[in-house]
Amino acid sequence: MQIAVINENQAPTHIELLVDLLTEAVTTGALVGHVHPLNRERSAA
Repeated sequence: MQIAVINENQAPTHIELLVDLLTEAVTTGALVGHVHPLNRERSAA
């Protein structure tokens, strides 16, 4: 993650930061969800 130095006026709110974190978590979860079943199928085959 990159932390940008920005004007206080443009600083993201706590809600925006939470949304960013949730979006990242969901995206990561989706990627992991796609990878794990495939790995299970490969090891079972």
